[in-house]
Amino acid sequence: MNLSIAEISKLFIYKIGNMEVEIITPKLSNKREDSFWYWNKGVAKIELENNHTLLLEVGGDINYVENKKEYKNQEALDLLLEYDYDDRDLVDLHISGDITQTNHFAIVEIDENDIVVGDCLGVCHEYEEGIEMLKELAFLDEEQ
Repeated sequence: MNLSIAEISKLFIYKIGNMEVEIITPKLSNKREDSFWYWNKGVAKIELENNHTLLLEVGGDINYVENKKEYKNQEALDLLLEYDYDDRDLVDLHISGDITQTNHFAIVEIDENDIVVGDCLGVCHEYEEGIEMLKELAFLDEEQ
């Protein structure tokens, strides 16, 4: 059976229609999609019909060096927010080596007892990409 893109999209929306993405941490702006800005945050989740939860969270540490002083995690994040930096600035800081460690969005599956039963089901570095991966995994879970 061959389905058109439109028919596949309708099926996807229908299947996802029973589940909703709950945003835990809203996107800061279109200029701050990088996981760097969401250090140590839960970002979004979807409750599955089997009472499990797919959770999009940020894992890993961030590290920024300025004038030979090292800033880690919340301290690094606060400083770059204070400077009003955005994703374009992060690219430059990566190239210059001032950001020496960065994090990522990861999707984990948690059971009804808050025990991780699926780790790193998806990994990416941009907010919207993470939300889309979360939706796709929920759809795939429904098919199994």
